[in-house]
Amino acid sequence: MSAGAVVTVPATATGAATNQVAARAASQATILVSEPIAGGGMIGGEAPVDGDGSQARFSGIYQLVADRTGNLFASDRNGIRQIAPTGAVTTLRSTPAAAFDGLALDAAGNFYGAGVYDDTIYRRTPDGVVKSWFTGWNGGVRPQASVRLAADGAGNVYLADYFGKRILKFSAAGVRSVLAGGGAGDGNDGVGAQAAFHGPTALAFDATGALLVNDSDAVRRVLPDGTVKTVARIPKRIIPPDSPIAVDAAGNAYVAGDSDLRLVKPDGSVTVLQMMGGLPYTTALAIGGDGRLYAGTGWSAPVRLWKISQ
Repeated sequence: MSAGAVVTVPATATGAATNQVAARAASQATILVSEPIAGGGMIGGEAPVDGDGSQARFSGIYQLVADRTGNLFASDRNGIRQIAPTGAVTTLRSTPAAAFDGLALDAAGNFYGAGVYDDTIYRRTPDGVVKSWFTGWNGGVRPQASVRLAADGAGNVYLADYFGKRILKFSAAGVRSVLAGGGAGDGNDGVGAQAAFHGPTALAFDATGALLVNDSDAVRRVLPDGTVKTVARIPKRIIPPDSPIAVDAAGNAYVAGDSDLRLVKPDGSVTVLQMMGGLPYTTALAIGGDGRLYAGTGWSAPVRLWKISQ
């Protein structure tokens, strides 16, 4: 396959022992370009440094969110970094006392954060005040992995609980409930607690108000009433267990492979998107205010923010 080729496989395709699958006709060869916007330096990250473009430094981007004016915000080892459309990076907060690995931004400009070994959700108000917002989301047991968050237009916050295999909802008033998951089985569709997840790692809203969840080896759709339906399944060996997710205005979901991306359309078809020159290990994805896809990379490469385009 040539670099940049796009191959689409129906969600229901199955393969025999020869690894042959019934695939749709490939689209015309397409090359996706990943343009570095900010960051660089040492492999695996370094101490945060504000600056323009490649002069900025990140420790480790775990989640990206966007506002409507074109700014991106990255959780950077418990800090919040703002990336302007020009690539200028500034630190909004860096105090390690409150974990901001998982990151969400509501319509009022409040940031919500949660992290590993801490079952408190924190809120940062637009004036910069950081306080505990919900304490004990995991029943007082410290989570053993970082979690990712999402916020809806009504100020509710949602959390992908990997080890609990569930999606938690926190109302604007701070009331916790289980939206879906925790049921018997492994990846079963259903409603509320009857549904089962393999291990949700990330979540993002589509334009209809449904949550699309990266469930380790699948993309699942969760409706506001807790109904869970599998959109597509992707082999675990292709999608890392901590892979992020982003959803565009058309309802297309993007999940990260080891060196490429997978586009999951609402009809369940899965398209392989290959980057020109490859893409380093992707830790964060978001759709910016301009409708473009952005990726945060790191671990085995310098920590950078990229703009993805054709």
